[in-house]
Amino acid sequence: MSSDLQSINGTIRSITSIEEPSKKNALTPSNLIPKKYTQHFFPTTLKGKNKSIPCLEAQLSSKNSKYNLPEPLYLHGPCSSSFTVAQTLIDQSLFPIWSSILVTSQKEGKGQLGRTWISPEGNLYATIRLPTCNLFSNLSAPIIISSIFIYTLRSIGINSLLKWPNDLIVLEKQDSFLKYKKIGGVLLKEKNNTLLAGIGININSLPKNNLLRSNESLYPGKINLTNIHTKKNIFDLWIKFANNIFSWYTNNYLHKKWYLLAEEYLAFKNQMVTLKDEVHNSVIYSGVLTGLNVDGGICIYNSKKQKTFFSGSLYLG
Repeated sequence: MSSDLQSINGTIRSITSIEEPSKKNALTPSNLIPKKYTQHFFPTTLKGKNKSIPCLEAQLSSKNSKYNLPEPLYLHGPCSSSFTVAQTLIDQSLFPIWSSILVTSQKEGKGQLGRTWISPEGNLYATIRLPTCNLFSNLSAPIIISSIFIYTLRSIGINSLLKWPNDLIVLEKQDSFLKYKKIGGVLLKEKNNTLLAGIGININSLPKNNLLRSNESLYPGKINLTNIHTKKNIFDLWIKFANNIFSWYTNNYLHKKWYLLAEEYLAFKNQMVTLKDEVHNSVIYSGVLTGLNVDGGICIYNSKKQKTFFSGSLYLG
């Protein structure tokens, strides 16, 4: 077993297609996982309540594991969305809390307000199931997930920031100027007492400019995992994130410190911002962003007074 796999403890399951039954017998490991790992997979059949979902499965075990997967990590090829595949697995009782799924591309990826999330192969698209508890029951949930992913990116040398409440951004030099660029985002979905967090990160490609909304607050950016000093890939990055969120949750770090973590990564702090209502295309408030409150609201101050808001789209300036 490779030295990389020796640091992982958990279950990895690769599904060719859960949405196209005609492909169910053409089982091959997803190209999300590095080729040097694929020799460690062996075929098995998982049985749900009503039908079997064929897959390839690897049981990775290390006494001194650096990363722990408390529940299975699924790998899947092109699909409608990672949310849809996760829900199918939930219906088959195969996707308990802390399970996650990583997919190669999405045909119907969604962002905030039901907007289309362009999802070509080469980027990170994933969904993780979270416990339905007070910590994840309000506005804090997308902020927490975004902040932990930022922490994970920073641990491998990518200095990202949080654009409230759920966008991941970087500050890059372009045309001799420093510009904020959106590299990804987080979306929460709750249905029948099941909470899923979907995450998309631009790594190898960007949406074309003609596919962007005319009023997009930031231009898209991407991260290049091959150019950083600690070379990583999508598979490794997701395992690192899944390990971080579970370990922080179980040792109560998140319950006490999520607010401080988010404050540390908050973009536009002490700068002029405008909060807009995208649905009605109107300005809600303008002023200086002073920070977050303990419930995850954004605090904005102008000459009149400071106000706290729990919804809206944030624009710089």
